[in-house]
Amino acid sequence: MAKTVAEIMDRHFVYASQADSIPGLLRRMAGACIASVPVLDLAGRPVGKATVCDIETCHHVEDITAGRIGALVSVSQNTSVDAAARTLAQGNADSLVVVDEQGIAVGLVNAAELLRAVLGFACSQRDDVPLSRRGGRWNDGLLELDAG
Repeated sequence: MAKTVAEIMDRHFVYASQADSIPGLLRRMAGACIASVPVLDLAGRPVGKATVCDIETCHHVEDITAGRIGALVSVSQNTSVDAAARTLAQGNADSLVVVDEQGIAVGLVNAAELLRAVLGFACSQRDDVPLSRRGGRWNDGLLELDAG
């Protein structure tokens, strides 16, 4: 059973930074089937959260941080799973950005993974590769995940 969020976080999460292009960011979000992303500064520190609607109205990624971005909830990578679940619930969020001792974003944990950890279920992450990058395919109405 996972004790800290570092054990269940997705290290390969999608985020927005000034190094991105708007079309590239929107493609990565669509590929991961997500409607919002953490916005990180050039040092990798979280500054807020942007939705697809926020991003679509921008011409450059810098416009995201200059515009109206939403509040973001973050926790330390050493935060216990139980404490993170309370933070998620109190913050009325659907995910938590996980930061290291310097405040740099090192991962993301979503509500479903956190719930699995609190209930003692196995984490669905495999080999630190997120579901969106594991190479799945649709077949007969079901999503099949490749073993590799």
